[in-house]
Amino acid sequence: METLANSLNGLTVADGLLAVGKVLLQIAVILVIARLLLGIINRVIEHMLLRDDPRRPAVRDEQRAKTLASLLKSVSFYTVFFVAGMMVLESIGINTASLLAAAGVAGLAIGFGAQNLVKDVVSGFFILFEGQFRVGDYVGIGNVEGVVEQTGLRTTWIRSFGGEVHIIPNGEVRQVTNFMGHGMRAMFSVPIAFEEDVERAIAVLEEAFEKAREEGALENLVAGPKVLGVTNIGEAGVELSIWAQAEAMSQWALGRQLRKLVKETLDAHGIKLGYPRRHVMMHPMEPS
Repeated sequence: METLANSLNGLTVADGLLAVGKVLLQIAVILVIARLLLGIINRVIEHMLLRDDPRRPAVRDEQRAKTLASLLKSVSFYTVFFVAGMMVLESIGINTASLLAAAGVAGLAIGFGAQNLVKDVVSGFFILFEGQFRVGDYVGIGNVEGVVEQTGLRTTWIRSFGGEVHIIPNGEVRQVTNFMGHGMRAMFSVPIAFEEDVERAIAVLEEAFEKAREEGALENLVAGPKVLGVTNIGEAGVELSIWAQAEAMSQWALGRQLRKLVKETLDAHGIKLGYPRRHVMMHPMEPS
């Protein structure tokens, strides 16, 4: 303000009013340009994230898109008007270099004090931006597994099968396992007794699987089921591995259906399941 006041010294009233008018006009132009620029940026953000367009990949989660759009709009708002504010201060004669230096020192101090918060927010932004998981996905993060109930910039809420809610700071998310892929595997082993015919057991199981597929008895089936063959010979018997693929979150239910079908099929054909056996040999004691 002192620079503006000094520039008015020695001028006539008309010249002073003209100088003030020029400054006010510069301020008005800066604010109008900032407003127009912000409007353009907001429309670009909405077009990229919120508008339905078959030519671009569909956004996996509406909540994620809205969160990202809101975050980017906020960042754009503060950035544009911060720059506009600096230009306004320069136009009225205030040296902004010292202000920027002071703001940099203050920001550095705040950053050191809130580095965990900053790390959580930055990590949360990239989790949302990359679409690593969404609300409703079954995921594993560290030693926690469950359904994602809420995702935000700072924390992720996961509810496990036991009902517990685990609140994980996004900065601590190092590795994510998402179980929501197409064609999740359902695989288990079935032991049959050593004395049974392995080829016959495989044949009757494949026949039962084919019949179940034709009748549509297996829900959410993507591929299989199929007997992979003998995968182990253990103390319980000869182990046959059963493989299938199911829709996400239904692989466990499909596994239960297949185990029931396998048990019923083997029983119907008189094929015994394997179980651990022990042979006890008794020797008569010699008379002392």
